[in-house]
Amino acid sequence: MSSAQNNEVSSPYPQADFLKQPEPVVFFCCQGQGDYGLISISPNVECQWGYTAQECLNNASLWLEQIHPEDLTIFRKKLCCLKLEEPQAFEYRLQHQDGSYCWLHTHLILTAESDGSALAIRGYSQDVTSQRQLQLENQLLKSVVKSSSHVLVQSHYRTGMTKALAVVGAVMGVDRAYICECHPSPDVDQESVTMSFAWFREGWSISLEQMPWRHQSFTELQQMSGYQDLVTKGYFVGITRSLPDCEQPLFSRASICSTLWLPIELDHHFWGFIGLDHCQAERQWIPESISLLRTWAAIIGGALRHHQSEEQLVHDVFHDSLTGLPNRALFLNRLEQSLRRSQRHPHRIFAVLFLDLDGFKAINDTLGHQVGDQLLVAIAKRLASCLRPGDTVSRLGGDEFVVLLNDLQGMGDATITAQRLRYQVSRAFQLGEHEVFTDISVGITLSSYGYTTAAKILEDADRAMYEAKTAGKGRYRLFSQES
Repeated sequence: MSSAQNNEVSSPYPQADFLKQPEPVVFFCCQGQGDYGLISISPNVECQWGYTAQECLNNASLWLEQIHPEDLTIFRKKLCCLKLEEPQAFEYRLQHQDGSYCWLHTHLILTAESDGSALAIRGYSQDVTSQRQLQLENQLLKSVVKSSSHVLVQSHYRTGMTKALAVVGAVMGVDRAYICECHPSPDVDQESVTMSFAWFREGWSISLEQMPWRHQSFTELQQMSGYQDLVTKGYFVGITRSLPDCEQPLFSRASICSTLWLPIELDHHFWGFIGLDHCQAERQWIPESISLLRTWAAIIGGALRHHQSEEQLVHDVFHDSLTGLPNRALFLNRLEQSLRRSQRHPHRIFAVLFLDLDGFKAINDTLGHQVGDQLLVAIAKRLASCLRPGDTVSRLGGDEFVVLLNDLQGMGDATITAQRLRYQVSRAFQLGEHEVFTDISVGITLSSYGYTTAAKILEDADRAMYEAKTAGKGRYRLFSQES
């Protein structure tokens, strides 16, 4: 058996095999039992691992400690399955002294001394990182094309985005791939960051609450080293242990060892970023991969912009352009749904409230249409604030609004809501330099009257509203089938 002082290993393979190899080959020998510690290795190991031969021999288990965590179990199984004088070849990742990982193609053979007393594993390893990277680039290119088809062709937009993340995430071997939307505008009433889409490898899912940038304002996000790289370099590669001390705990909390962020721009403005996380080891990203992934991020951005345009078109068709409330078409659609549901389940009562502003024409005539429009927008916000998530308030046109209240216990629920709406509208509106007062007349009808069409419901609520206005304005009236 070779001693620790002997840094060269005799090969069980024909020497001609090694002369044909284009890359430097490292020969080694290790114990065939127990911890498989190195007992001999060739001096050129420093070119491959970054450690000198003496450093490797001084720490006999160093080579096992440097194997990528995902490959270590498989590596040990390969060692255990070796049979005497039967060569085995496989590839695995080993961490270089500089922290990066290289791919090694390794040949092993289990040998015995002439007396059969001791076993040893002899072999050689060859750095095949460049070949692996070329394969990865080809796979990545195919995945970018495939994922692009998902986001551009997929009829279900959200499904397409998730599939795109899954395709690229799997090829790149990451544990998480996600798209985060940022809200840099101070007038957006949302958190600064929203995880809009995500794909996780099994065992590495994470909630938005655990993400390191979850509770930060956009200003704080801008001060992070990752954001600065995003806008200046067009990407951010983050190794948690190398981040500023104040940022490391944030990433560690999410079990992030390393991450790659890619910016998404819509109409030349920063919209958000794609995140690719490694949770088990540090990833060194090569420029070629980053370049392809930046192209992919641009495609994702284009798909998002296309989807937003489609959503805006649909929104415009079914919403009032001034107030943003559902328009008549959308309201009637929802009313039809409530009517059908009530016909199947008569105990599920709903009500329709028809609202008309009192004195709106006088406000328009004295203060102008611009102030009148501002008043309508302000009233729309107050009305919406009074309702539950399942209810609907719509602007039919002019100064007419209509409200759909679902799942009521009876008429009492509808009248209480009418009083609440009246109270909110009767409070003063400060519109620039003008303090404006108004009120509403409300007509109410219930589904329990046995309606068969949405149009008839709206007609009766309108009739009740005119009765309220005739009675003196600023009040509500219940529709009566006897009137």
